Amino acid sequence: TARLFAAEGATVVAVDVSDKYLNDVVADINKQGGKAVAMLCNVASTEDVERVFKDTYDQFGSVDIVANIAGIGDYHTRTVRVSDELWQRMLDVNLTGTFKMCREALKYMEKQGSGSIINTSSGAGVRANSGCCYTATKFAVEGLTRNIAINYGGTDIRCNCIQPGLTQTRFAT
Repeated sequence: TARLFAAEGATVVAVDVSDKYLNDVVADINKQGGKAVAMLCNVASTEDVERVFKDTYDQFGSVDIVANIAGIGDYHTRTVRVSDELWQRMLDVNLTGTFKMCREALKYMEKQGSGSIINTSSGAGVRANSGCCYTATKFAVEGLTRNIAINYGGTDIRCNCIQPGLTQTRFAT
């Protein structure tokens, strides 16, 4: 996603909880003539999220597009096998992280009067064909997105959700 945005001319702030792949993506974008910077961020951490948006705004002067892609899976775990720890981790990353990124993005977008948020749900969020936790969090991302879209209807701030199916990424392997 970062590479595609860069190829379309966007300045990219690539964010990940680990620099394991992050620096390679940013280096590749810059090598191809794009402009990208890397920032470490745990999306479940309010402090990390606030820092990323502040640093982005300070460095580039606006927050125009936010693509919320962070997510983890539960590999089709049935409800009776879901531990409290798994449930909480899925909520923290898939739902709370998306919420915190939206909330912080909207603070900047309201000030500038425009922006676009793209949240990533899943086909499982509407078909319920995955594990209990994953399905619940992705269904909730759908509701969060709709609520933001309705609340900002009639403005130049948009919030949409994509629902990819199984995609060949590190997540799926």
